[in-house]
Amino acid sequence: MSIANLSTAKRFYEIVANHGELSDILSHDCLWEIIPGFPYGRDYLGLEEIAFFFESLMKHFDFWEAEAIEFMDAGRDVIVTGNYRTKATVSGESTELRFAHIWTVEGNQLTKLRHFADTVKLSRILGHNVPTISKLTRII
Repeated sequence: MSIANLSTAKRFYEIVANHGELSDILSHDCLWEIIPGFPYGRDYLGLEEIAFFFESLMKHFDFWEAEAIEFMDAGRDVIVTGNYRTKATVSGESTELRFAHIWTVEGNQLTKLRHFADTVKLSRILGHNVPTISKLTRII
C-alpha cells in the first residue's frame, strides 16, 4: 500500500475545496481524460488546458462541489469515489451525482486523471443541452 500516493490524491480534493493552486498538486503536463457526455468531455493536457476546462464548466453552474468519500490504493494509481453536488445556472435545478476518479501518481504529483461520472443527471439539469468541445479545437 502506498500511503504517500493516497495522501497525494487526498490533497487534490483539499486544494479544490479551499480554492488553492492546482499547480501545487498537478504535474505541468498532467493529462485529464474527461468522460464523453460530461460537459466539455475530452482529453486535456497540461495546466492551461485543465484551467480552461474548469472555466468552461463553471459558466454553466452556480456552484460545484466534489466530496471524495473513498480512496483505494491501486499501486501507482489511486481510485477515488465520491459525489458531485451542483446547480445549473439556466434551469436552477440542483443534483448530486456519483463519480470515480483514477489518478496516476508520480512522486508527490498527480500526472493523469481518468474521470467517470453520471452524465445523465447533468444532462437533465442542463435541459439535455450538454456543452462540448471538438477534439480538433485548439485551446492554447
